[in-house]
Amino acid sequence: MNINELASLPLAQRMEAMQVLWNSMTQDEADKLVAIPAWHKSVVLERVNRHDAGQEPVLSWDEAKRSIRSAIEARKNPGSVQ
Repeated sequence: MNINELASLPLAQRMEAMQVLWNSMTQDEADKLVAIPAWHKSVVLERVNRHDAGQEPVLSWDEAKRSIRSAIEARKNPGSVQ
C-alpha cells in the first residue's frame, strides 16, 4: 500500500495504521535507529525536575495555543503591538 492509498482509507483504518506505525517506532529497536542526543535528554530531564519542584509554569492547552499563536503572529508582524 502506498501513502496515497493509506490517506484515502476510512478514518478508523487510518487511526489503526497510525497506531501500528507509532508502536513500531517506539520499540527498543527504534531507539537504536533514532538516537536522542545526550544534550536533549539533559534539557528534558532538567525541565521535568523543575516541573516536579514547582519551578516551571504550567499552562492549559488553550493557554499554550494562545501563547504559540501570539508568538507566531509577532514573528509575522514584527513591530506590531499584540
